[in-house]
Amino acid sequence: MPTRRPVPVHRIDGLVYLEADGIRGRAGSWRGCRRRILWARTPQGKAIPLDPEPDAAGVYTTHFATCPDAAAFRR
Repeated sequence: MPTRRPVPVHRIDGLVYLEADGIRGRAGSWRGCRRRILWARTPQGKAIPLDPEPDAAGVYTTHFATCPDAAAFRR
C-alpha cells in the first residue's frame, strides 16, 4: 500500500491519509475483534482505524462504526 494515500471516509470532513496495515504498522489485526484494519490519519492528525474495504463509491468506514467489540473500547 502506498504511504500517505488520501482517501475519503464516511462522516469525516476532508480526506484521511492511509499509513499502515494491521496494528500501527505491524502485521496483525485490531486487538479486540481480531479483524484486519487499515490505519490512517485524520485532517487533525489523529490516528483512526478503518475497515480494509471501501464501499462501492470508494469511501471507507471507520472500524469504530463496525467493530462488534466497540463498546469495550469506549471511554
